[in-house]
This record gives sequence, structure tokens and C-alpha cells, in this order.
Amino acid sequence: AGFWPSSKEKSAQGLMQKAVIFFQNHSLPDALHQFTTLNSHFFRGDLYISVFDVNGICFARGIDTTRIWNDEKKVLDEQGNPIIDRIIQIARQGGGWIEYKDENTLMRRVYAVE
Repeated sequence: AGFWPSSKEKSAQGLMQKAVIFFQNHSLPDALHQFTTLNSHFFRGDLYISVFDVNGICFARGIDTTRIWNDEKKVLDEQGNPIIDRIIQIARQGGGWIEYKDENTLMRRVYAVE
């Protein structure tokens, strides 16, 4: 099995751009509902949308509704640093990719924008 990393990156960026436009043109409840509903246009295979406030509180993380209202600053990378701080920093700098290993030591890549 295989995949093309560059096409996956473009798909993730495209999905994020679509979500930003949707977020700007709809109410917060409507946007969050779409971002957390499996059959919406915001799921492509294993790609999904997450939304956090500037303090690291989770508003959406795909269909994982157990994370909503969680303080994501409690989620640390393998060095013990809050992952959300890096995500917020990159988003505020204009957006980009972040790689990290989560608490389960799985390598993750996320694309963040503000």
C-alpha cells in the first residue's frame, strides 16, 4: 500500500481553506456542527478539521466529541511540551505544518491557520 505525500498535504491544505471560508460565512454553531459531523464535506478519508481557541480549548476535533471543551494544553508532546502552543504559534505566524509525536508516540502532522 502507498500514498503520495505531496497530494496528502495539498488535500489537507485545501480542506483547511474550505473550512476557513465556511467558518467566515456561517455561525459558530453551524460551522462546528459541520466540522464534527461524519457525513459533512469536512471529512476526506483520515483528514478532518479541528478548532481551538487561543487558550487551547478544543471546540472541534473531527468526530471525536470527547475532546470538546478540553484544555488541550494538557496534551503534551514527547518532550513534555503542550502541543497546542506550537499549533497556535504557527497559526498566528501565517500558518504552516507542525510535526510532533503525541502521548502515544505516534508521529502526527497538522496544518494550522488562524
